[in-house]
Amino acid sequence: MKRTIKLALILGAATLPKMAISQDIGLITPLPMDQIASARQYLSEYKPLKGYPVAEKLAGYKTITLTSDISGLSPEEKTALGYMIEAAKHADNVFWMQSYGHKDSVLSRTQDETLKNFMLLNYGPWDRLNDNAPFVEGIGPKPAGSTFYPAGVTKATLDSAYRGMRMDPYSVVLQNGFGGFEDQPYFMAYGEEIVQISENLRKAAIALGREKHVELFDYLMLRAEALMINAYPPSDIAWLRVKNESLDIIIGPIENYEDQLMGAKTAFEAYVLVRDKAWGAKLERYIKLLPDLQKNLPVPAEYKKEEVNNGNSQLAVFRGVESGSRSRKRKMDGSGETTNKEKVENESDHWTYYSLTIRPSVLLPFVTRL
Repeated sequence: MKRTIKLALILGAATLPKMAISQDIGLITPLPMDQIASARQYLSEYKPLKGYPVAEKLAGYKTITLTSDISGLSPEEKTALGYMIEAAKHADNVFWMQSYGHKDSVLSRTQDETLKNFMLLNYGPWDRLNDNAPFVEGIGPKPAGSTFYPAGVTKATLDSAYRGMRMDPYSVVLQNGFGGFEDQPYFMAYGEEIVQISENLRKAAIALGREKHVELFDYLMLRAEALMINAYPPSDIAWLRVKNESLDIIIGPIENYEDQLMGAKTAFEAYVLVRDKAWGAKLERYIKLLPDLQKNLPVPAEYKKEEVNNGNSQLAVFRGVESGSRSRKRKMDGSGETTNKEKVENESDHWTYYSLTIRPSVLLPFVTRL
């Protein structure tokens, strides 16, 4: 069996102008955001925790302007890029709700701009780079299950209720009126935002057209559908087949690190990417070296039995133009992911992707040698 590899190296991020889009959705009737927000228990006012160095912590973050050259994009690609960016912004809103609550409902309850900016960075009132220490008065420890489960529920209780059954990674758990639990799919829990993500992906696909962008068009359409029906593996596989496109987007519920209670629920994230063709050309010669690279990996031989498919494997460099949700949180520690490896390998026996943690101390010497 031959194994195909797709590796994307993402460099930086920049923000492009927001593109106006119409609101004519017409797919489902979403749950209004104010109704979702009202289900959360918010403080009447958010104030800094006495003694917590919020200003000092915030000063430790630096704002750097990074740019991406989009002059080589076609008018259709530029239009699609705008829709992709808009989709990422709505994914960011979903992650806010998964992390703590509705962003606007939370931030409108503080008059302290320093605190507001620090909460924006951390997607809530817990310091992610300090073991999720609370930095707001009246806020206790961060729930291990974030907002995926009823408040106060224990792992033992959920284990007993689900009796060893695999939890759906694309739903939140609610308590029903009979003392038990029920799953609410993400497209219902975050209805309006999910519809916006799906619709913007669909508009991006239509803007590109299928004639010149077959694989990307199919991926965007499948991802838009996946968001509305909670069925992601087909679009994950479609993403792996996207080659030689100037644009790319990684979006949706992917990794489960936000769920520290059961490790079952996936959090939303988004990367909007523009291919850096000049840097990518420098990596092309390494494609033919993949078999030797695999052969010399410091792992047991049993993990290196499959032959690398050089013909379809990809090494590409992208400039990040927008990120949202959990992907933005990851920039704090320099890591990055693509799609869910386990789900893809369960559906396809000939694709492998590699997710890497890239830090400047490792990356810079490498690109300098190139």
